[in-house]
Amino acid sequence: NHFKIQGFCSGSKVDDLFSKVEKLAVEVEKNFDIAFSERLGFLTSRPYQVGTGLRVSFLVSIPGIEKGGALIKLLGRLNSLDWKLVPYVGDVNAKKTGSLYEVFNTATLGVTEQKTFERALVVLKDIIKVERMCRDVIYSKSKLIVEDQYYRAYGLIKYCKKIELPEALEALGWLRLAHNMINDDELNLDVNKINRMTDCICTEMRHSKNASSIKLGESRANKIRAIMEGDVE
Repeated sequence: NHFKIQGFCSGSKVDDLFSKVEKLAVEVEKNFDIAFSERLGFLTSRPYQVGTGLRVSFLVSIPGIEKGGALIKLLGRLNSLDWKLVPYVGDVNAKKTGSLYEVFNTATLGVTEQKTFERALVVLKDIIKVERMCRDVIYSKSKLIVEDQYYRAYGLIKYCKKIELPEALEALGWLRLAHNMINDDELNLDVNKINRMTDCICTEMRHSKNASSIKLGESRANKIRAIMEGDVE
């Protein structure tokens, strides 16, 4: 439990990332007396971490699933596959998640790394399928509401001088939900910009200790506007 080696990448090429991280792990094992069993794998003080010790996780934005009421069903599906979905920020019961969730495997004993990667692709495929279906249903049933929220979110993100973390995440969730459905040449927005703004927010959440400060709210708004205006690649 004293070592945790982490690797980050964009997209879903987790097996390629693992090969790089594994090389570092091998070097660590050469220099330290690691508790390892040929039959059980890595031995830890926490039984649920015994085995490969591998956690594969993804950061997913699922505004359609969250707003469409399919979250509980998805959680049940993931549990059956020994995977878990938790809010990346906020409280799921308070509905302040910004539609951002971390999904990761919970089983490391009795399952190989390769099997974990294969299961990861199944999980991602399921989430993408359900998310797209939910977005289509929401838009077909509540077109006016979706378009109204989309334009409001666009205006907030583009012109705000100070923005709090929860409202930034909520606005980005609406922009992501409808960006393929609303075609407006006057809006200079594509999914790459939404991704960069989301990444900006996530980076802040990982490093900031006082996300509610006025100064940080102003800085956050400036960074988001710079991405919207194309000043940041």
